[in-house]
Amino acid sequence: MLKKIRSNRDPRDTLFKEVRREFGRYFLYAERALERNTSKHPRRYFYMMVSAMFLSMILSFTFFRNRERPLAIPVAKIIAPASDGFERILQTTGEIRQTLALKKIIDSITSKKTLSSRDSLLLDSALNRFREIQPIH
Repeated sequence: MLKKIRSNRDPRDTLFKEVRREFGRYFLYAERALERNTSKHPRRYFYMMVSAMFLSMILSFTFFRNRERPLAIPVAKIIAPASDGFERILQTTGEIRQTLALKKIIDSITSKKTLSSRDSLLLDSALNRFREIQPIH
């Protein structure tokens, strides 16, 4: 299945050596030209460097700034003990019913020997819903 690749390449030859061998004269020419130009006009390159730093500072404090989003102020919930208790009871009852229905679905799917893609998606969505109803603390 997999074939071992045999190479007669010299192990001392690296990518850097090959690139230097091929394009070295162009890099040397560019280096010497830049060296001559910087020694001829040092003040120009100094001002370019300082202006690049200044531009970077301006951009970092304006466009690329991570602004923190204002936190939402929580609204105080009006407490009504009697109606709040009934709402909790109804909510808990609904969650228990959903849990039982999800348990039945999960048990029927897991009892199968092989699962189809539809069964896998149904099982995944049922387990996600089950986690939403009963978060693990």
